[in-house]
This record gives sequence, C-alpha cells and structure tokens, in this order.
Amino acid sequence: MALLNPRALRWKIAALAAAACCAVAAVIGFLVHDATRERGLRVGHERTITRLIAAERELSRTGKAPPDVDVRTREELPDPLARDLADQPETDGAYATWYDADPPNWFWMWGAAAVGGDQFLVVRHDMSTEVRSLQLLDRSIVKSVLAALVFVVPLAALATEPINRRLRHGARTARRIADGELDARIGSTGRARDEITEMSAAVDDMATALQRKLENEQRFTADVAHELRTPLMGLVTAAGLLP
Repeated sequence: MALLNPRALRWKIAALAAAACCAVAAVIGFLVHDATRERGLRVGHERTITRLIAAERELSRTGKAPPDVDVRTREELPDPLARDLADQPETDGAYATWYDADPPNWFWMWGAAAVGGDQFLVVRHDMSTEVRSLQLLDRSIVKSVLAALVFVVPLAALATEPINRRLRHGARTARRIADGELDARIGSTGRARDEITEMSAAVDDMATALQRKLENEQRFTADVAHELRTPLMGLVTAAGLLP
C-alpha cells in the first residue's frame, strides 16, 4: 500500500527530482534555443549581405541586376527596410536587413542596398530551413527530457527505499514501546549518521529512561507494600492470640 500511496515520501522525493530535472532542462533548453536562433539569424544576415554584394558587382559590371534580385524605389521597400536605410547616410554601399516572421511572408530575411539615386537592390533569403531545424531541436529537447524522466523518477523512488525502510522500522518499534514492550529498541541500522540515526537514538534513549523509571516505581511500590505488610501481619497475629 505504501508503494501506491501518492503522499508517500518516496513519491514526494521523486516529484522533487522530476521538478529539478524539468527546471534544469527548461533553462538549458531556453539557452540552446536562443543561441541556435541567434546563430540562424546571423547566418541568414550574412548570406543576405553576400547576395547583395554579389548583386552590386553584377550591376556595376553588366548594368543589370541578377534575375533573383529586385530593383525598387524607396516607396516600394518594406517599411522596416525603409526605416533602417533612412537612418543611414545616403551613399552607395548602405545595407539594411529585416527578418520577416509574420504572415503571409513567413520566415524571410530581407536585404536592401542603395545603388544610387532612389534605387535599391532588394533580396530575400528563405529562412524556413533554419526555422524547421530550430523546431526539430525543440522537439528533440522535449523528447530527451521525457525520456530522462522515465528513468529519473523510478530511480529516485528506488533510491529512497533504504530511508523508507529505516523510517518504517522506527515507526514499528515506537508502536511496540507504546503497547508496553519497553525493552524494544530501534538500534543502529547501517553506517549512516544522519537525522534518522539521531531520531532513532533519541527514541531508544527515551525508551530506556522510561523503562528505568517504571522499574524504579515498581520497586518502590513493592518496598512500600512490604513495609506495610509486616506490621499488619503482626497486628493480625496479635489479634488472633486475644481471648
């Protein structure tokens, strides 16, 4: 029954171990997720800038932008790119990037570069691969945590069995003492020197002191009864001799 009792000490310790594992996994998972996301954004930014530089070179050499690169005016730029470029000096070679994670254009890294006048080269880099990799990483972390809990919780419950055994032994001995078996003792169980050992020693000392006091009281009662019995027997004998 103790094994199935959800309020038993073993399950409380197991729950504490599980909570600690989840807390550690949450912190580590958050750090890994954030670091991986930042790395993906950095890679996307670098690739976007690289494409812009290549497009600028192609434009300067041939007078035409590559087919996968748009040439737009400032009014045609997405607002975040336009604001970023507005904060920079209006010279050739000014770059701006923007990560678009909102519908309908999910997971695109936009880039723009000024090429003179009111003309800007605009490229888009698909970030869906990085996003899917990040989602797979998150799922892998969750699965790893669940797999770890499958082992941690039973092991934590089993690890508390020696403690539970010592506590049950102490409880049984205390009940025997309460039922009048004053010579019952918990004794030293194992080499552990912990709070349970201190409690067991205190219970044994209490039982010894209680037994000693009861024996002294019994001895005193017997002595008093003997002292009272002697004169009473004399009186009874004397009364029997009277005519």
